Amino acid sequence: MNHFRALISSVDLLSKDHKNDKHLEEEIKIYDANNLEHCPWPSTVDGLFAQKLLTPFIQKGVSKYIDNVQTEMKVLVFDELVFPITINDAEYDNSYVCSPYSYFISYAKESLDFLPYPWLCHTMAALLEGTGKILRHFNFNKVVVVNNWLYSTNLYPQLQQQDVLRIVQFLQHSFPHHAIVFRSIDPYTNPICYETLQKVGFEYIATRQIYFINPHESTLFESRLFKSDMKLLTNSGYEIVGGEHLTQADLPRLLELYRDLYINKYSDLNPKFTEDFLRLVLANKILNFKVMKKNGRIDGVVGYVQRNGKMYCPFFGYDRTVPKEVALYRMLSTVLMLEAHDRRLLFHQSSGASMFKKIRKAHGCIEYTAVHYKHLPFRRQMPWLVIKNLYNSLGIIYMKRY
Repeated sequence: MNHFRALISSVDLLSKDHKNDKHLEEEIKIYDANNLEHCPWPSTVDGLFAQKLLTPFIQKGVSKYIDNVQTEMKVLVFDELVFPITINDAEYDNSYVCSPYSYFISYAKESLDFLPYPWLCHTMAALLEGTGKILRHFNFNKVVVVNNWLYSTNLYPQLQQQDVLRIVQFLQHSFPHHAIVFRSIDPYTNPICYETLQKVGFEYIATRQIYFINPHESTLFESRLFKSDMKLLTNSGYEIVGGEHLTQADLPRLLELYRDLYINKYSDLNPKFTEDFLRLVLANKILNFKVMKKNGRIDGVVGYVQRNGKMYCPFFGYDRTVPKEVALYRMLSTVLMLEAHDRRLLFHQSSGASMFKKIRKAHGCIEYTAVHYKHLPFRRQMPWLVIKNLYNSLGIIYMKRY
């Protein structure tokens, strides 16, 4: 208990005591477009991965690669760790990957269609509308988001307590007027990070129900249902083609499939990847692509990222004009399951399609956004308190039920 108090105290003292500024500067460096050529990228798998993706993002601007993201991106480096950070002041129409307002208000409004009663939908919409006005008034979007790869899910390395504390200390000194945010925090994929953020003064706000597949649970891949999925895929007549066989001519089709599903069907707030993004991640093997092809036509695509023994699929799409009984979603999910099994990767399945994932024995838990705002004036803390109370009560009930 005394150790926990010491950790919290060391963070709380930051706004009052600047004796450690020089020490922090020596330990952690931050790079942007002005000095990125001097960045000491670690010669690790993570370091090389980060260099390939973040260098063009920072030098050419994020909007070139994701249409609906306006943000200032920098890279934070210390020891052999690399973290992209995004800095925003407002930008309330941004994709939710760097706009808390878009996630907690705009995206939430769109999800109300799942509610079974019109009166409840109207009530919740009014509640969110009123809350949104409060949030805008108190600069809710003035945030620094840590480890923000601009996907709906951010995978983390195995952070230790001292690593987290050093990051928080540095950012609180560097951005004293911004809330510090870690997205995609859960107790399953990185329990040390989950526990440590709480210990150093972060508040947790529930965001969504997520699911995981553990590749070491052999019974999942021996079940009757998985064998049925495999039979469907095998007999479908589709060829599974790897990213190494894709060409520049395929990019518009891949983008069409993704955008039709994630933007047209689901939400304009999902990341709007561009052809430049696809060109970048394909050429540098940042995403592992698999496509389903028949008669020379691509009908489905998955693009997953692999980091630190985990995988997550930020790029997913299929032709919605193909009859539902063909089951493209089911087959693409099976392709991802096979990749997780063969590569022995913990498969982060994100949220959505909960029944489909549950009956396939995926593990579920609540994911959180961790926010450090105690260093801000009380008027700036108020909107976070409002969102925390709303989402950690009514929000969790909605996530688990709908």
